[in-house]
Amino acid sequence: METLGDLVARERRGDDPALVAPRGNRAYDYHRFCTTAWKTGNFFRRVGVHEDATVAVADDPAPEAIFALLGAALLGARTEFGESGDRDARVAVAPRDDIGGYHLPPGGQRVAYGGPPDDPAIHHFERDVWSENPAFPETPLDPETVAGGAPGDGPAPAQ
Repeated sequence: METLGDLVARERRGDDPALVAPRGNRAYDYHRFCTTAWKTGNFFRRVGVHEDATVAVADDPAPEAIFALLGAALLGARTEFGESGDRDARVAVAPRDDIGGYHLPPGGQRVAYGGPPDDPAIHHFERDVWSENPAFPETPLDPETVAGGAPGDGPAPAQ
């Protein structure tokens, strides 16, 4: 493996464990892990995430945060983990109870997980990602594409 995209390559799909989230007792085999990452990338593409965009993700050890990172990386977008507040991001992903604290520029989209949001303008991660196509088109990216960091971090290769 050389890039984050290699982590969800089609040939990796199988029954082996890929992710275990003790909180909520959730486990993903590689088939479900890859499919959910691809669906997240497809959903993010639909809400305007693209190469060089930024996705702000709550600093939360939940599977949704991992899938947000992978979905953004598949599109060549940067992921910034951190607290709510004013964020220069195309999309913010956070728990339902915290998403209201993310303030984005015009056109920014907020995505909540952990239950349906009260505000209809906020996307519901579980519903919207689940409804996406389970295949992800080949998206050639430079292996040096920056994948993530904390707000204000300098570039770091996605390797």
